[in-house]
Amino acid sequence: LNVHTLGGRVRARTFAEVDNWAIRALSEIQVDVAFLGTNAISSERGLSTPDESEATVKRLMLSAARRRVLLADHTKHDRTSLYKYGNLSDIDLLITDDGLSEQHAHRLEAAGVKQVVRT
Repeated sequence: LNVHTLGGRVRARTFAEVDNWAIRALSEIQVDVAFLGTNAISSERGLSTPDESEATVKRLMLSAARRRVLLADHTKHDRTSLYKYGNLSDIDLLITDDGLSEQHAHRLEAAGVKQVVRT
């Protein structure tokens, strides 16, 4: 197992690596699996974050990965934030907690998430 980080400026709030170094690294690679977090996920707006730099990097992460896994607990659902970075159809697997209702899980799948796993 090889783990690589992107480099770049580390955001104090989320510890995400953003800006030019991260953008340059993502433009040169293709990964098998990308694990992403999110600030907000909604069946109407998709995936969003309050930070423009983080949105840019997450958008590039989605395009650089063959398989995309979103890790988001139930508190992130039915929320939107300022910068949209992806559609629900960009997500192959959503891993969430059992606080997400079965009804909401079905709505997310109907809106484009390929598979939802509640743990």
